[in-house]
Amino acid sequence: MAFSAGTTRSSGYKVLATDYNLAINNVNYLGSGTIGTGRAAVMATSVLNTSLPASAASWTNMLFASEEYDTSGMHDTTTNTGRLTVPAGEGGLYLIQATANLAQSGNAGGIVLQVRKNGAASTAPTLQASSSLFTSLTANVIPSCSVNGMIRLAAADYLELYVIQNSSAAVLLAGTTQAHRFGALWMSA
Repeated sequence: MAFSAGTTRSSGYKVLATDYNLAINNVNYLGSGTIGTGRAAVMATSVLNTSLPASAASWTNMLFASEEYDTSGMHDTTTNTGRLTVPAGEGGLYLIQATANLAQSGNAGGIVLQVRKNGAASTAPTLQASSSLFTSLTANVIPSCSVNGMIRLAAADYLELYVIQNSSAAVLLAGTTQAHRFGALWMSA
């Protein structure tokens, strides 16, 4: 990649948000040749408290009513709020991150998070992570479970986040304490 000579600015020149956004959106992403457009990135959030019943036998689809950011319309806050959908022309390799937070701890058992591609059955998750429930040593640290990974996606593919738990008591996922998060970031074609 070749760089052009920089421009000279007068003393006291301030970099504005529009300057920064222009620089970010004009990056040649990993040599893809795409100049002048940003790439897909989304972080959906939920502040809902969700109760998971004791020794749950079924998976709960997590829903996300808001977003920290969504550069390409991958998440809808009114329809299919549990989905992240790849827009047209944005297929490629994506970095996926999801976290669910627990209100209580110390139960015997654990929770499992699954990211499913295009509604795949729970027996064939795309990404999966589990966490044993534990007791926090301070009220400032809450128990949580996260799943991360890379997934190749095509336009119109969608991802959903599911959770299940197997303790002998109901478990509360506490979004009001700290928002649950579900995101995707385009990495490469």
